[in-house]
Amino acid sequence: MKRALIVDDNPFHVSLMHEILTALNFKVAIRDDPDGVVEQVIAEPPDLLVMDVRLPGISGLRLVRRIKDTEGLGALPVLVVTALPFKEDDSDIRDSGADAFLEKPFDPAAFIMKVRELVA
Repeated sequence: MKRALIVDDNPFHVSLMHEILTALNFKVAIRDDPDGVVEQVIAEPPDLLVMDVRLPGISGLRLVRRIKDTEGLGALPVLVVTALPFKEDDSDIRDSGADAFLEKPFDPAAFIMKVRELVA
């Protein structure tokens, strides 16, 4: 069974993503606080990391960059899901090392498609 880690503090979106990932046969862990995320990913790398941008105290994009810069984790698939508008310029997301992103609110079918693209 594949493992996913969701890092997001919005209960509605977390619930929806958890439901979808579970239906796709992922074992899902959830963090609503960024503290310890990098250490958790190093200790037990998931098959997919789903990261919000707005987190208490730190940008999710900074966490993605730290994780991607960690030896052995550069290939970890990261899906950024954010309410921040990036339609005009998604360079911050690309620069973080994220592999894909969706804007909230997202279409569940689009989420499923991104997950399948990232975790074949």
